[in-house]
Amino acid sequence: MLIEAVHEKLNNRDEIRIENLKVYAYHGVYAEEKKNGQPFFLNVTLYLDTGRAGRSDDLRESVNYGEVCHRLNDWMTQESYDLLERAAEEMAQRLLTEFSLLGAVDVEIRKPKAPIGLPFESVSVKIRRGWHKVFLSVGSNIGDRRGYLEGAVSALKACSRMRNVTVSSFLETKPYGGVAQDDFLNAAIGAVREDGAWFCHINPTPLCAPAPKIPAREQQAG
Repeated sequence: MLIEAVHEKLNNRDEIRIENLKVYAYHGVYAEEKKNGQPFFLNVTLYLDTGRAGRSDDLRESVNYGEVCHRLNDWMTQESYDLLERAAEEMAQRLLTEFSLLGAVDVEIRKPKAPIGLPFESVSVKIRRGWHKVFLSVGSNIGDRRGYLEGAVSALKACSRMRNVTVSSFLETKPYGGVAQDDFLNAAIGAVREDGAWFCHINPTPLCAPAPKIPAREQQAG
């Protein structure tokens, strides 16, 4: 099965900022860090359209930053990661998954008590993650063509890091170039995906057996 994709970032102009949220947690490579813990400070920017909330004065049309702060505190204290990179990735993914109005987030985690052994003010990791519109063209001319395409659509719909998955009608076409192959069954898929969620880490092999893998190409939209 062939899959080709184009994606573009969603437009999210407005920001809600949370600065220096203090959380006492147990992240770090060393055993003492995991045993004794230390303070971490989170700087988070939430990207969304606040226009409806601005016009209606209704919190349901926006994201409750107080709730965000409590959720971040819970997530940071429930787990113990070795790396700030992992902690930041988890915070960003959970925010995007839990708060549906968010289009993107910036997450910075500062660690002012890191065991460096030299004078310093702080170290931090900062990332940006967000949802993107994705358009996939899929096709198969091997075995159960329709079953493979429907399986790919079902797998995408089942992934928490994909949403708004829609599919076109199927179209049968001849192989290009006059080669001696069976006809292709094709479709187009539209979706919104989270950064880092290319096929949601789905193992492609069950979707295209007996082919060993999906030849894939991802292009940034201009």
